[in-house]
Amino acid sequence: IRESLQVVRSRDPRAHRMPFLEAAGHKLGAKKEGMGGPADYHALGAMEVICNSMAKTLQTALQPPDWLQGHYLVVRYEDLVGDPVKTLRRVYDFVGLLVSPEMEQFALNMTSGSGSSSKPFVVSARNATQAANAWRTALTFQQIKQVEEFCYQPMAVLGYERVNSPEEVKDLSKTLLRKPRL
Repeated sequence: IRESLQVVRSRDPRAHRMPFLEAAGHKLGAKKEGMGGPADYHALGAMEVICNSMAKTLQTALQPPDWLQGHYLVVRYEDLVGDPVKTLRRVYDFVGLLVSPEMEQFALNMTSGSGSSSKPFVVSARNATQAANAWRTALTFQQIKQVEEFCYQPMAVLGYERVNSPEEVKDLSKTLLRKPRL
């Protein structure tokens, strides 16, 4: 709750606020499918702030001013874990550096380890593809639809597809990624 409140407090008071909880059929304090209560209320507020900020940033990237053109590179986590060496080479090339064989090996080791962690920011060798898809098994369909409702603009720009059914979410053989618009 503390981290979510910090994000919510950073909200621009002039920004349009999307209605949440009630709009999704939830009441504050409801105990449906893990939803409701103060933690969810604040997390949804934080998600709104983060997704609105991301949408503004991506809008700038879609129509960059002259000084920004060619000065940024979009890298999705899923691209990094799907092909770590190719993505690492792209990043290094963008900044004018050569990737050492040791760095390539490090990237492979860190993204194809057998470990896993429930802590997303712990740096350790793990099956990164599994980590990238963990939301598909950890979140309920209702929670996923809520994220999509708040984050549809940045998701569309970055090439993340919306899901249509709980079965589609759980079918890990189906990719939910397409080429980003950037």
